[in-house]
Amino acid sequence: MSDLLDKDELDFLEAQRLRSEAFDLISIRRVAELLDVSVRTIRRWQADGKAPPRFKHGRELMYRKSELHLWPKSAQGSS
Repeated sequence: MSDLLDKDELDFLEAQRLRSEAFDLISIRRVAELLDVSVRTIRRWQADGKAPPRFKHGRELMYRKSELHLWPKSAQGSS
C-alpha cells in the first residue's frame, strides 16, 4: 500500500478545503455589525488601507472571518 493519496482522496481533500474557505467569508455588513460601525466606516477604512483585503463574491464585498483579528485597534472602535 502506498503512502500517497489516491485521486478520490485528493478530490475529497480539495472539496473540503474549498468548503472551509467558502464558510470563512463574511459580508461587509456583518463585519460592520461585529465591529459596531457603519458599512460606510468599513469602506473608509478600506480606502485608507486600515482593513484586511476584501473579496468580491457575486455582488457582495466579503472579508475572511479568520482575518478579523487583523483589523487595527483604531479600526475596532478604540481610538
